Amino acid sequence: MCKLAAWSIQGLIISLLLLAILISIDRARSQQYVTPSVSGNTCAYNTTPLPPLITGSSWNAIQCADACQTAPHTYVPISITTATTTQLVSGTAGKKVYLCYLALSTGVANNVAIIEGTGATCTGTPIGIIGGATAANGVNLAANGSVQYLANFSAVGVTALAADNVCLITSAVGPLSGVAVFAAQ
Repeated sequence: MCKLAAWSIQGLIISLLLLAILISIDRARSQQYVTPSVSGNTCAYNTTPLPPLITGSSWNAIQCADACQTAPHTYVPISITTATTTQLVSGTAGKKVYLCYLALSTGVANNVAIIEGTGATCTGTPIGIIGGATAANGVNLAANGSVQYLANFSAVGVTALAADNVCLITSAVGPLSGVAVFAAQ
């Protein structure tokens, strides 16, 4: 019985020492690294200490690179009943548009594509973000089908050019509904 108690006390002391070492390492790291701040399309770093347990230069680079993690979001409801091209987001000068989340559901067989381009219907230099630059080259949804794109707080698509608008192209007459979430940086 005495041997068991001695081992338990030694184990507790070792655990407490390890905890103290980890806490001191975490404090040192929080003073060592820098945090990102976003200004336009570039990442700038300052010397503000990071919160505990969120350290490392790779974390900083990820945070700075993806607007879905750093910029305010725009939620766009989708409700389309015709074969058309619908602008979802207007581009902002000097900024790319990041698609953070997309969920679509259709009542009829429908080809859909998310594109970027200039003009109200993205017809000037259209480029495919999800699917091709036309509905025919888009995602093929069966009747009563749905699709969802998400990437754990990261972008699932981004415009190739700054200031481009983002549009949704549909190929069928029938209900298409859903939501898209965007951020610009």
